[in-house]
Amino acid sequence: MAAFAAAWAAHVAADIPVHDGSSRPPAWPLWSWRFRSPVAADEPGHHARMLLATETALCAAILAQHVRAPGREGSRAGLAAWLADEALLLSAWARHPLQVGEIVITSQATVRFMLGLARADWAEAPEVLELGAGTGSYTGQILDRLGPHATVTAIEREPRLAARAKARYPDDKRLSVLCEDAGVELERRDPGTVPLMVSALPWTSMQPADRDRLLRLVASRLAPGGELLTIQYSTACERLFRRFFGDVTHAWSIANVPPGACYRLARPLREG
Repeated sequence: MAAFAAAWAAHVAADIPVHDGSSRPPAWPLWSWRFRSPVAADEPGHHARMLLATETALCAAILAQHVRAPGREGSRAGLAAWLADEALLLSAWARHPLQVGEIVITSQATVRFMLGLARADWAEAPEVLELGAGTGSYTGQILDRLGPHATVTAIEREPRLAARAKARYPDDKRLSVLCEDAGVELERRDPGTVPLMVSALPWTSMQPADRDRLLRLVASRLAPGGELLTIQYSTACERLFRRFFGDVTHAWSIANVPPGACYRLARPLREG
């Protein structure tokens, strides 16, 4: 309901400056005041072409953030690669809607923003564990930040997404892509041994028992001073995160569709 109310308010606010007489008053039926705008997309004599050109430019700028190539792909970089990845992602979501955390590939600006929340020195990190690698949109920037002797273990349970992530970086020996449940790899690790984790797992839509088990494993496997960086599209899980971590901070990235709540989770707690 809060999201619905916020969307309604945002829609009304966005409508006010671009309509003259073609829409209802924004506070209807409480009162009939209406802003008489000099620009409107659907009214003669109100600079519709200028308004539509501006909207088109804004949409193009947003799209450019998303189609910027996330990997070292040569001729496949850009729009064609983004469309191929987006088709894979939508197909995976249609098959497993509760397991796939997004239906639009995270923009490279948002990936950069989220990874920048880490307090660790990426160049000194010996290893990164990536949970829910998807098509590899985070993996390239993780590899770019690490030193030559670091390792990245990217885990993706959906076979076609895992194959795409692996194919994107075929020559980087630091990367291992595992097609399995993230919990399987976490259970292999000794407690307190992983310095840095990055996750795009959909904590909000997961079954509560599976979600709690994974968060418990993440918290127990983080090394002293370690941290988990994760993205969500609401703050609904913040109370849950505080059950497992003593240091929970987040910041919004608006360079994404939809805007992403990027979290840094540190100082693991004993649950309860």
